[in-house]
Amino acid sequence: MTTRSSLALQGLPPGDAALWERIADEMTKRIESGLWASGQKLLAETELAAELGVARGTLRRAIKELCDSGYLVQRHGLGTFVAKRQSSPLAHRMESLGERMSRAGLAFETRELSRRVVEDGIEHGIDGEPALIVRRARSVDGAPVAVLSNAVPLRAFPGIEEKDLTSRPLYTVLEEDYHAELLRAERTFRALRADDDVAGLLDLSPGDPVLNFVQITFGPRDVVLDVAETWIRSDRHQPTVSMWRNV
Repeated sequence: MTTRSSLALQGLPPGDAALWERIADEMTKRIESGLWASGQKLLAETELAAELGVARGTLRRAIKELCDSGYLVQRHGLGTFVAKRQSSPLAHRMESLGERMSRAGLAFETRELSRRVVEDGIEHGIDGEPALIVRRARSVDGAPVAVLSNAVPLRAFPGIEEKDLTSRPLYTVLEEDYHAELLRAERTFRALRADDDVAGLLDLSPGDPVLNFVQITFGPRDVVLDVAETWIRSDRHQPTVSMWRNV
């Protein structure tokens, strides 16, 4: 499995700020979102400057800025690495993958793979009632990052089977369109090997490792409002969970 595309910027969006500032900003977004994982090595300066089409000195100024602010660390003779991240005040907030990427300012794309309504969503964690089952793929900079499958009860969200779930994160749709109270979630992580289907969607070889997690979101009276299963290329995104013993 290669990590090259996850550690490249592959062009910059337009902007009025100085070129080195825009580079630093894009790097910061990828680090804060987890797309560039702690400890991962950046491409060599000559390679990264060539991909961006900028002078090496411009790139070095951006890298120095991020080293000074603690996002990157340079090791003599080894290269530049993503520094160990500190927990942010929002790190413990329950949020979806799309919300996390949006908060980090990442321009991601979501593609719907399939949607169907089942009369009993028991196989998907929605017991004894009709549910919408929607499957999507998410990419950043054209590189596939995750495959998502969600099961949502139609009783709680009538008409959601007609909603566009590619332009807004699902949590945002539930809260803005239905005023849902998303109170807590339980998340279970697993390390799996990609089957043929997931491997094809994530640009992997069958059997390559992927990070898998199931997240069950609850509303008032512990009613299940969403059951999500996600497969992630861990070389392109590493979710971070912060926890406190006493709160």
